[in-house]
Order: sequence, then C-alpha cells, then structure tokens
Amino acid sequence: MKFSLNKVRLMIDSLIDQLPWLVSKRLRQIFPVKQGYYHVLRESPLIILIPEDFNDDIDLWSIFFDALAGVEVVFVCLIRGALESGGEVGFDNTLKDFKQQQLTYPEHRLIYLANNQEQLDGLTKRSLPAIFFNQNAIIDERLFTYMPEIQKKYSAIYNALMAPYKRHYLTYDIKDLALITAVKNSSGEKLLAETKESLRGASWLNFPNNDVQVDNYQNIPQKDLATHLNLARAGLCLSKLEGAMFASIEYLLCGLPIVSTYSSGGRDIFFEEDYVVLVDDNSAAVKVGLDMILDRDISGEFIRARTIEKINQHRYYLVKLIQDECTAKGQTVSEQELYDSIFPSQIYSLKKFYSILKYS
Repeated sequence: MKFSLNKVRLMIDSLIDQLPWLVSKRLRQIFPVKQGYYHVLRESPLIILIPEDFNDDIDLWSIFFDALAGVEVVFVCLIRGALESGGEVGFDNTLKDFKQQQLTYPEHRLIYLANNQEQLDGLTKRSLPAIFFNQNAIIDERLFTYMPEIQKKYSAIYNALMAPYKRHYLTYDIKDLALITAVKNSSGEKLLAETKESLRGASWLNFPNNDVQVDNYQNIPQKDLATHLNLARAGLCLSKLEGAMFASIEYLLCGLPIVSTYSSGGRDIFFEEDYVVLVDDNSAAVKVGLDMILDRDISGEFIRARTIEKINQHRYYLVKLIQDECTAKGQTVSEQELYDSIFPSQIYSLKKFYSILKYS
C-alpha cells in the first residue's frame, strides 16, 4: 500500500465518521468529507465505473485516484456531455487527459463509454479504449415505472435544470404544462424569474402553491419523481447540446412518449419513431409535435417494455467488457452471472471517497 497525503486525508475522514456524532458534526464543518460518484462493478479484477467527467474537477478526483495508486484498476468512464459537438478539439482534449492520467497512474486503465456512434468513432480514431454504451442504461428501472392508476393532469412535463441550454422558452405554446427544475446558481435564479414571467400558465412542481420564488423551492426526492412524471401525458427534451439526458430515459420508463428537438449527446439512442417525435427549434414546432404524439395515444406499458429491451441490449455491451477483463485474468464467469451482480442497482449515488481504501 503506497502512502500519500491524499490517502492520509481519506484515513482521517474515515476516523472522523467513527467519532461520536456531535464531535463528528463539528469536525465536518471544518473538514468536509470528499465525495464523488463511483460504483464498484467488480472487486476481482477491480473494475470501477465513474459516471461523470472526472477531468472537470481533477483536483477532487486526484484524491480518489491517489487512494488506489499502485493498485491495478480498470476505470470505465461515462461521457456526460455532447463530446462530438466540439469537433476534433473535444476528442483531442480527451486524448491529452488520457495520456496525463496514464502517466500519473500507470497501474490504472481507462476505458471510455461512448453514448453514441459519433463519440465512439472520435475516441477509437485516437486509439483511445472505448465501447458503445449509453449512460442511460445504468438507470435503476425500479425507481421509474408506469403507473396507469394515476390520472393524467398535464399535457406535458419538462424535467430540466434551470439553465439556458435547456431552452425552457420552447414550451411557450403548451397549455397544461408541468415543470420540474433545479436552480444551481445566481444565473439560474435570474433565469427562473424570467421564465416564470413568460410561462405564467405552467405548474411548477418544485414550488408549493405554484409560488415560484427561490426561497420556496423544494427538491423532489427521487422516490417521488415517478409519481410526478406519471401525472403528464408526454415528456419534453428541448436541449440541443447535452449528454444522454437522464430525464429522457425516466420519461420512457414511466411510459411517457416524448417530444424532442434534434440534439447531440446520445439521448436519441433509446428513441423510437412510434413514441418519439423530433421537432425543430421553435415553440410552434414543439406544440405541433406534442399534438401529434398525444393523438397517437400510445400504451405506456408498451413504451416502458420496449425501453427496457433496449436498455438490456446496452447493458450486455458493458457486461461483455467485464467478462473479457475476467477472462484475461483467468476467471470464467457467465454473462448472466455478471449481469445479475450489477443490474438493477442505484449505481448513480454519491459515495465517500474513503470507502475505496478497502481496495488499496
């Protein structure tokens, strides 16, 4: 086990959490615990999923990687953004980050999970290890389900961060609109005020009594999100450049058809023409698309079942990668055994970095 200052920090974090609660609480105000999104897919060989772009905060993630310095690890890394939209520059930057990572941690191997064929082509062109696996396949389908007993209240729902790229203004022509959002910063607060004024007829589900004030905001727990989604007849996806957009797969698993603008990033991988309408970037087109999809009156059970079929296809891409890694280490394990050990689970959950020390 190689020691470093970062490892010592994580050991201290672990010890703090074992102290009496009042002492631990006080110390945490001074020394906040380091956390991140990661999931151990297999312990031997050690394969860890990182479902975020760790290079966006390498100072944070270097603590995690230092904890495993000297340990052979395969990191499979999701791509959260529309990497292909940046042209050659985005892929070249990824190559630069990859080389730096390999130089700093030679025992670690990175394998990228491309959300679509364009991302896969850009990565493999630079000899970066990658497979085609869309991030939306890691969702826990038990959390999002079709609820036919719930009476529909809204024509459409848009679950989206309050940010310019989400383009809330494209919902302007929709009646009986429901919105779920999150406000992350002061620019989001300003945009919230502007959007509230332009969408006066919308129902803001995060704000009790539809009182859209930042101080009145309430987060919707994930366990309750499906109930809110099932109140609507369709879901909206209105960004142009984004990652695979978790909200899109949540809609589909809840049996909602979708109206989506054309986009980069990979959310369309789980779309089918029967229950998804693609429209141009204007509010009138979004309204026409919504009318079209609602007229089809597609079974929510069908949408969910077909989506799970497509999710399973992608999951086996990842399972095959893990199986190959096991085979290379002389282990024999079936695809089904691997699948059952990984899915379904709440993979995308925040974890304390010191918990990874058990593998160091």
